[in-house]
This record gives sequence, C-alpha cells and structure tokens, in this order.
Amino acid sequence: MLVNKNDDREEIPVFQKGTPSEETEIKYDDSYVDKADKLKLLEVIESELSEDPEFKWADAIMKKCLITYRYKKVMQNLNKEQYLNEKQKLNENILNVLD
Repeated sequence: MLVNKNDDREEIPVFQKGTPSEETEIKYDDSYVDKADKLKLLEVIESELSEDPEFKWADAIMKKCLITYRYKKVMQNLNKEQYLNEKQKLNENILNVLD
C-alpha cells in the first residue's frame, strides 16, 4: 500500500482508482454458479487482461490479484434469479433439440 506522508501530519493511504484495495473486502456469493461458468468467466477475465495494453506491466502475481478482484466484482453484481432463469431456459432448449 502506498502512503502519502504530509510532513508531520498523519499518514494517508493512497489507492489507485479502480484497483483492489486491502481496505475493502468484496462480499459475493458464487455458490449457485456452475463450475463450468466460473471457469469460463476466469478465462475471459484473464484473456481481457492479457490483451489490454494498460496491464502489460503487471506481473503474474498482480494479474492474479486483478483477475480475483474482477471475478468477485462480477459475482457481486450478478443477478442470481436472472442467471438461474437463463440457465434453465438454455437447458430446456438443449433438451428440446433431442426430442
């Protein structure tokens, strides 16, 4: 964590905007998400980071932190009902093909 020292005043933590912070714990629930969907999401996030020139500087450890952060944010914002409904419709469509 970077710290901004202002003479003899207290130290103020400095966080880069839009990046994970050790001050914030992201609360999320991914227990209802299929394992295959979780893996696909991680692959997509990793691919996006690898292709984004803004993150070429990031080493493997930083990329892992960024991937984890983005994964948790997606899961935190995922609408459980909508996800489950879409999965059910997808499964029904697949089963209808077999009829």
